Amino acid sequence: MPTQDSAEPKRRRTILSVRVDLLKIALEDNLNLSDILEHSLLDYCVKKRGEKWLEENEDWIKAYNERIDHNGVFASRWRSF
Repeated sequence: MPTQDSAEPKRRRTILSVRVDLLKIALEDNLNLSDILEHSLLDYCVKKRGEKWLEENEDWIKAYNERIDHNGVFASRWRSF
């Protein structure tokens, strides 16, 4: 999983196609397209991996929730809140 840690990750040049009107606006606003793409791609990957994890573990989560519904949470009878 990609992270945003302090170590500088390796970078690689690539060629992308971008809508001309969006590129014009980005250049006028002096936007750093590499940073925008990198952050957006990282957010997207984290979201997709989370969705995949939830899908892969759906049965376990359902079973856990059913157990909690049936038995309650650990030490629930002793808590005062």
